[in-house]
Amino acid sequence: MSKTKRRPATAGEIKAKAEQAEALLRLERATLERKHLRRLALGDYRSAKQSRLRQGGGAAGGEGKTASGAWHLDAQTARLLRRDAQRLARNNPLGRALIGRLVDFVIGRGHSPQATTASKTWNDQAERVWAEWAEGAGLDEALELLYRGALVDGDCALLMLDDGGVQVIEADQITTPGSGGGTVISKAVVVKAGDKTGGEPGNVINAGVEMTPTGTVVAIHVAEWEGDGSKLSATTRRILCGADGPALLLRRRTRASQVRGEPLLAATVDTFEHLERYTEAVVVAARMAACSGAAIKTEYPAMTQASMLGVTSEPNSRGQQQRALTWEPGMVWHLRPGESLEQVRPEQPTGEFSDFVRTLIRIAGTDSGLPLEVCLLDFSQANFHSSRSAMGVMYRFVEREQKRLQRDVLAPLYRWVMRRAVAGGQLLASVQQLRHRWMAPGRPVLDPQAEVAAAMAAVDGNLRTKEDVVAEMSGADFATVAERRAAERKLEESLGIQPPTTPGAGVLGGAPAAPVPAAGDAGAAGGAA
Repeated sequence: MSKTKRRPATAGEIKAKAEQAEALLRLERATLERKHLRRLALGDYRSAKQSRLRQGGGAAGGEGKTASGAWHLDAQTARLLRRDAQRLARNNPLGRALIGRLVDFVIGRGHSPQATTASKTWNDQAERVWAEWAEGAGLDEALELLYRGALVDGDCALLMLDDGGVQVIEADQITTPGSGGGTVISKAVVVKAGDKTGGEPGNVINAGVEMTPTGTVVAIHVAEWEGDGSKLSATTRRILCGADGPALLLRRRTRASQVRGEPLLAATVDTFEHLERYTEAVVVAARMAACSGAAIKTEYPAMTQASMLGVTSEPNSRGQQQRALTWEPGMVWHLRPGESLEQVRPEQPTGEFSDFVRTLIRIAGTDSGLPLEVCLLDFSQANFHSSRSAMGVMYRFVEREQKRLQRDVLAPLYRWVMRRAVAGGQLLASVQQLRHRWMAPGRPVLDPQAEVAAAMAAVDGNLRTKEDVVAEMSGADFATVAERRAAERKLEESLGIQPPTTPGAGVLGGAPAAPVPAAGDAGAAGGAA
């Protein structure tokens, strides 16, 4: 008997079998990984157990992987987050509003330094030098752009120039040497002697930030925009940071191991997209319903269809001929037997539309530190107590942001300006010339009468100082306010203007209350006979 020869397998069959074997291998590997994780989670924490709905992703997505902040927020990931955040800041009204609100609250009318040396004359001169320099350098606009860039992109830098000016460096410009022209180097680069990075040998350059082996930032590597600004130059320049350099880096880090900052909207991009798509779908549905003005219901469709053949045609929005009925205000319809006219009632938006949208906005605002009323600028559904409580909680976030801005940018900038003023002969050298503090913009006052009364009561009860109250409500210095008030009263007295007497006036204004004599003093009410 002759043996039957086997037909050789085709390339497609071989590929199919290989894919089947690979799929079985992946399934077996996943099963082993789950069993291994269950064996590792021996404690009594339920969240440590892996389930079907909560399984950690692999290294491809990074989800569920325990790694450093720099690993999760590498250069490529940071670039993609910046792209999405910038798109929201450009095109999404709510995204623009969140960024704008925080810039208004944190930057406001500007931060003012107060020199705190022992010499009042030197302090006044130093504050005058700062004010003149800030106006000439355009500091207000630079700070607004710097902080806005840190919110949108996660970080931003301010460069102190040799001519006394300042320059804002965008986050996209801070890049590892060799990353220009659309190429992104995600991994950290160890600087070696003689290489083209220009860094200090032994340091590490990660996403354009050069650090010592212990993680101290020493420099940033900056590329310039080329041509029309669509791509970065392939060459970079190394700019020192810290006490030895002119670059001030403002980063929004959430972990100590992060190198680059995290955009404010990084965790809410999906929420914004859901809100945008849902709103768009509701608007489209409402427009579709509005396009259908009325419907003619009939028991004789053939007769109605035949009557429509005589209706005139008009071009629609696409230029195509379409039969149309003429509608006019107060029009009377003559219907045939068996016909009825019904107006189309749109079902969108539904009654839950507003509540659902407000819920999504509340979720997005919570991560940004802003309450719903501030996000929408709508206080119609909030009373004074709830509004004041929301503003108080929000200002915990705002004050932290202000302190970070003062620590990382404004304080080094003030020291730089003072040293330049002393070197240029504008100020006399002093051992205390760098001593100062910052006055942030005051909080919004929702109910002036109630809040001033509460502040006066707190001062009278020794719970707060006048200095704290004035700084919080107006962002000014109490000593300056007191000097100006004294000058105003002196001017009023010289003109014969009597200050109004306010019943129950406290320590912040009006005539002081008469002192109450102690028991046993002469003239005391009910004294000894």
